[in-house]
Amino acid sequence: MVSNLDIFNNAIESWNAGHLDGYLSMYDESVALHGYSPEPLNKAGSSLATKTSGQIFRCLARKAPCSQLTTSLRRAIASSVGS
Repeated sequence: MVSNLDIFNNAIESWNAGHLDGYLSMYDESVALHGYSPEPLNKAGSSLATKTSGQIFRCLARKAPCSQLTTSLRRAIASSVGS
């Protein structure tokens, strides 16, 4: 049996290695992510929001325009709220 600590440590290793799908695999199917919209996001919305946010952070680090990415994030959130 895998412990919660093992899942957490694997998620950190995946995140640090840039393996976002590995990080997101720790999310249970019933996850409800709060803070991106007025309503919590389901797992699909959480994945899209996390992936798009990572792209936005990388974009900001390069001091490049991010408007297309923020539009993608808004659409992802809108399509995942209440789903």
